Amino acid sequence: MSGGARVSEMSPGEVLISAVQLMMEGRGGVLRAQTRALGDIEDLAVRARELGLTVLDLTPDADSRPFAFGAFVRALSAVDATLGMEKLEAHGLAPSTLRWMERELVLRIAELTSRAPVLVIVRDAGMLDEASAASLDSLTVRFDADPVLWLISGEPDQHRNRSVVLESAVGLQTFSEDAAMVLELMSLADAAPDAEDIAALGGLTTDAATTVLDELGALGVIAELDGTFAFVNPELRETIRESVPVALRRGTRHGWLGALRMRGVSPVVLAEGAADVARPGDLELARLLMAAMTLLRDDDPDAACICGLAATEIFLDLDEELTAHAWELLPLLWQTSRAEEARNLTRRVFADHGEGEVEARVLFWLSRFEGSAERSVQLTGDALAIPGISDEITAKLLGVRIRCLSTLGRRAEVDRALSRAIRLAEAAEDHETLSRVQSSDAIRSFYAGDYARARRLSDVAHASFERSGIEAAEWMPELIWRPFLMMILGDPDSALERCEVLISDFTPHHQLSAMRFLLALRATILLAIGDLDQAQDAALAASAASMRQWGLGDGATDRLQSMSLAVRLKIALHRGDVGGLKDILQILSSLETGVSDEADRRIAWWLFLVADALPGGVRAEMLSRIDGLAAVSWLDPTDELLIYRAIRRHGLEAQAEGMVSHAQSRRSANPEESLASAIADHLEGLSDGDDAALARAVEGWRALRRPLLEAAALEDLAMLRSGHDRTDLLVGAHEIFDRLGALRDAGRVRAMLRDAGRRVSSESSSDQQVLSPAEQRVVELAAQGLTTGQIAAELFLSAHTVVSHLRSVYRKTGLRSRRELIQWHARTGLSDDSR
Repeated sequence: MSGGARVSEMSPGEVLISAVQLMMEGRGGVLRAQTRALGDIEDLAVRARELGLTVLDLTPDADSRPFAFGAFVRALSAVDATLGMEKLEAHGLAPSTLRWMERELVLRIAELTSRAPVLVIVRDAGMLDEASAASLDSLTVRFDADPVLWLISGEPDQHRNRSVVLESAVGLQTFSEDAAMVLELMSLADAAPDAEDIAALGGLTTDAATTVLDELGALGVIAELDGTFAFVNPELRETIRESVPVALRRGTRHGWLGALRMRGVSPVVLAEGAADVARPGDLELARLLMAAMTLLRDDDPDAACICGLAATEIFLDLDEELTAHAWELLPLLWQTSRAEEARNLTRRVFADHGEGEVEARVLFWLSRFEGSAERSVQLTGDALAIPGISDEITAKLLGVRIRCLSTLGRRAEVDRALSRAIRLAEAAEDHETLSRVQSSDAIRSFYAGDYARARRLSDVAHASFERSGIEAAEWMPELIWRPFLMMILGDPDSALERCEVLISDFTPHHQLSAMRFLLALRATILLAIGDLDQAQDAALAASAASMRQWGLGDGATDRLQSMSLAVRLKIALHRGDVGGLKDILQILSSLETGVSDEADRRIAWWLFLVADALPGGVRAEMLSRIDGLAAVSWLDPTDELLIYRAIRRHGLEAQAEGMVSHAQSRRSANPEESLASAIADHLEGLSDGDDAALARAVEGWRALRRPLLEAAALEDLAMLRSGHDRTDLLVGAHEIFDRLGALRDAGRVRAMLRDAGRRVSSESSSDQQVLSPAEQRVVELAAQGLTTGQIAAELFLSAHTVVSHLRSVYRKTGLRSRRELIQWHARTGLSDDSR
């Protein structure tokens, strides 16, 4: 957490000093301490209250542990905070319910921070309830920018025995008739009931229900928290639940759902309960699930999908109600990357409809569920061939088709369809489609070299998107274009900020369709500003998300799919990572060609760049493939400098001259754009040995916040100078390359400095380089003896991604094997926080 500290062991004095200092400075953080370090915790709590802080004292006890987030609920109640969340039993919560409760808890703590800083004291994390223990780490990181200080003793222990099975409580026959009935009712409840709930459903008076509950509490069978009750022992609850006859269980559960609905219980809890007891034809429950889907769609689309899909299973026959529900459900399935569920739904609801308009709408949605741009083009083409479809659906199909054609680089087809799509979308006042087409037009203009028009159209497209009122996740991948353009044209800081906001917004809502695009964008921006470690992590995460959510491996077929691989390629080039380059060579060599002319050229050029950097160099047959091949529309136009250097090294002068001429023409067409000027200046300087042009390029890259390119321009300018000027320029280039971890580049410049009689040291030596968070997680598991496959399964990554992380760790640490890694980890005792 920003501004905080995380330590493995602290003395009592260190805990008090660190905590009070952070609180007085108004900063948040996480302090982890040994249990014995909390001996003076009361003094700390008193001091915190004297300073005006709100203290949430999480003291686990027998009464709060049976409840999900029980210690949090009790602590919040003690400071009179409005809870706004149900009291549920900790055992057996559905993931969507747990996420909802965690979000509600975050909101309650955030409300407290609006009034005063908050100190959260967790006296023994190992004794927390199951839900709190599972969520503790994610809860702490939710307050990265807020004045919330977490003081945590002990580690969560999911396997600790949380209760004692009472011998007298194993059989229902040991209880009175009323007590047995109350336990049966409680075992079937979705939310922890109070005495009035029990009385209403059991046919008891409130006093009688209270008496029974008190007796069960005295026996240690149930626990009470703020007037609600839960089983102390989850095994006993399951035993009783299973003993209830199926017919009675179903009827009682129906009764509970009605009672909970009257109480205004969260739709998440209601939906989980309804899905559990729903039977085909039970339309009342289907409508309850559909209502829950509507309520949840903004805050938790993942849970909303669970509700919506459960509702579809209840309908026995196809009718207008199910059809209308299916159209509502499809956008949610898109947001959460449930492509197979979408296909099954459309087959069931629409397969036998026999209407051209419906068939076209179905194909429109299926085209959006395709991860492959090429396949989406095929589906939209099939739909547009259906006779008699309306202008409205034609515009929508054209919007998706044009976007996919644009990412494939098929410009001529985009040009032919663009004006018609705009005309139809404007006539239908379909701002969503209009924004999609306008974004494609902006992309087309950018790659044609008209940066000013691209800026203008991007703003227009964003305004159309805002007028459309659609959810942000439904405007993927168009939503990433504007921050991408901001980064390319000189404002990477704002672009990264926007990207981080989008990731923060989408992650807790599990809008999976957005993540592969956002992670790839984040990787591209981080590389541009020179954060190679974080860029590598984001690129690998984007690749893993693409494979996990869409079944798409790394590739270069279209520009979007190429983003993460492009980042990994350039990082490997900057670092001289031979292993990484060989991995990329293997990927590129396995890709199919013939998808589009641009894709084929992209693969050919990348193969050339990789071969140029690997030992052995470029073979004659590869050089012949490149000779005469036109340059591609690079994702980042500054990649032209990589290509220019490589083709000059191999004597392809005609192509080199063509690249310079192209850059000069683009600068003439964009006199106000710094990017066009910087590329042209840099290429002219390299081509003509123009000192002034390279000096302008240095300033241009500095203004554009592109440090790797600034260092490259300094190195190139040094080649035209002599004496101290040359040395000073090389030292400046080396400082940037070395600081950013561009090892190959730094080594090259260091060698030139040695030849000039100047020795400089490297600050990025193996024992000084910091492991990224993703690398740290992989190291921790590898040190435990897990295999590559086991680490991949544990972290939901591909085995290839794990290997890439380990290779980076070996490079940074100088280690050469798993055995050395385990020994190093044991010797250094490095935690996530001390690396």
